Amino acid sequence: MGDDIIYPGDRLLAGRYEVIEFVGSGSYGEVWRGCHTVSGQSVAIKLFLNSDPITGRWREASALRELDSPYVVSLFDEGVLEGRPLLITEFVEGVPFPGEDTPLPWRRVRELLEHLLEALSDIHTRSIIHGDLKPSNVFVRGEHVVLLDFGLATRIYSTELLEELGQGSGSLIAGSPNFMAPELFRYQPASALTDLYA
Repeated sequence: MGDDIIYPGDRLLAGRYEVIEFVGSGSYGEVWRGCHTVSGQSVAIKLFLNSDPITGRWREASALRELDSPYVVSLFDEGVLEGRPLLITEFVEGVPFPGEDTPLPWRRVRELLEHLLEALSDIHTRSIIHGDLKPSNVFVRGEHVVLLDFGLATRIYSTELLEELGQGSGSLIAGSPNFMAPELFRYQPASALTDLYA
């Protein structure tokens, strides 16, 4: 996107993304809803914290570039704003998994789980592990699910990459504890089973 990015408070990024409203924040940074001024498409602007390791942004951008899938949020653009990395993705209209008030009828639960398993199969066959599956990272959009937030994504069976990114090296436990598989607490490499556990 280049160096022409303007802070979200100025309402325009890179001369083409209009910032509309603040959506929320977390340990990674903050998200704004915006609009591409040419196409009119809604976008999500994910602005990382200054302290966020550049590898977090790199992992997410790298994974999203490879995952052209109806089950995965689409990456449109990326850049740096005042030293803070940012990603521009599609803005996913939907609600966190399971998308409806619980308890759900078993038939509906089965449908949603089948879609989620299809989504996981899709990314796993491309040798990518999500690494942070939880309801807020799985949106229900109509009859399908869309996976969000690939900031902890890793490659299947790539021990060297896991060590480079601080996973499996004994130096870092990353993820959401309530949904993390036991092997992650033992500093062991993630696998497709890690996502299935979550």
